[in-house]
Amino acid sequence: MGLDATVFRRTPQVRPDHRGLELYRVEATGEWDTVVGIPGLSEDERIAAAERIGNIAMLVYLRGVFSTPATDVPTLLQVLYRNLEGEAMPMEANPRILAEVGSVYERFKDDVFACAFLDQMRRLAEVSVAEGNPIVLL
Repeated sequence: MGLDATVFRRTPQVRPDHRGLELYRVEATGEWDTVVGIPGLSEDERIAAAERIGNIAMLVYLRGVFSTPATDVPTLLQVLYRNLEGEAMPMEANPRILAEVGSVYERFKDDVFACAFLDQMRRLAEVSVAEGNPIVLL
């Protein structure tokens, strides 16, 4: 158990559904269906960015680090407290994620785990903006 985050590529064959999960166009019918496997598209072609945030122990640690009263990072805490598989962060959260990462990065520069999480979230938010697809928490 843990938390992974993914940003899918936007292609003519793939689009996100209302939860941010991948749908693909079924060639025979032209309808959209949940991805089980897309013929002709490798995982590298479908995924723009993927990060393993951590196992449950790492999530508990990061929650403790970022839950201090002096740390005002509500959007990053939302990521750490999400536990619904397949939930997507709204696209509007990307600027907040980038702002929160920038505001606390120096404070946590000596904590390798906190910095790794902040780097992961910065990368995911930047790729999400570039692809036009949300960050999906898995």
